[in-house]
Amino acid sequence: MPPGYVLTGGRKCVTFQFLDDHSRYAVASHVADNETAQAAIAVFDRAIAAHATLEELQAHVDACDHIYSTQRPHQGLPGRVTP
Repeated sequence: MPPGYVLTGGRKCVTFQFLDDHSRYAVASHVADNETAQAAIAVFDRAIAAHATLEELQAHVDACDHIYSTQRPHQGLPGRVTP
């Protein structure tokens, strides 16, 4: 999320972006007056509404966790092998 912006007239705002970490695809964006939990939840809700049910999202996250924990190279270990 970039730092805040100053609009014409001096009003400030921030942009929240929900990105797919792998593809860098912008799933959803939300403009708010401040960095608040309510604004973060709003961009999350927009992403879910536009692209997946919570059950589908959880299945994808679970699959990603498994791949991350068992199949990715580990930069800190010799041979870059994941334990």
